[in-house]
Amino acid sequence: MNDAVNGVTNTVDGTVNTLNDTLDSTVEGVNSTVDGVTNSGDVGGDASGSVGDVSNTVGDVGNADLSNILSMIEAGNTDIGDISGVSDVQVIDVADVANFDANALNDALNGNASNITALQDAINGNEALTGILSDNAVDVSDVIALSNNQDGSLVIYTNSQD
Repeated sequence: MNDAVNGVTNTVDGTVNTLNDTLDSTVEGVNSTVDGVTNSGDVGGDASGSVGDVSNTVGDVGNADLSNILSMIEAGNTDIGDISGVSDVQVIDVADVANFDANALNDALNGNASNITALQDAINGNEALTGILSDNAVDVSDVIALSNNQDGSLVIYTNSQD
């Protein structure tokens, strides 16, 4: 009977040792993966300061032009810039632009998905902008372009026709 107990004990010990080795190698693999990740740096923008009155003015699209919006999407500008001096924010849904062309928009969205994702990631990294969007019930995933000319106004272009 002692031989049987010793056999079971040896089997259990071997299984535990195998599990420990597997766990150790997994942890080492995770550590090396984490060690290989680097901070990509500042994605742009300044989350400090206060933003003035924010209005969701979908009805007043002013001089918004689809070709300008498409150019912004294609340029892939993720440099949000300093928004601390912004006092006027407009949120414009691209479908409300006078010369809206769904096919042209879809082509731009499909051809520049990585640019849009990078912009949305930059916005997610900017507390002031995420606050503006939240206050205006705008989901970051709807943002397709942003215009900040450092003149106190910020225009956020969305595509909410999912």
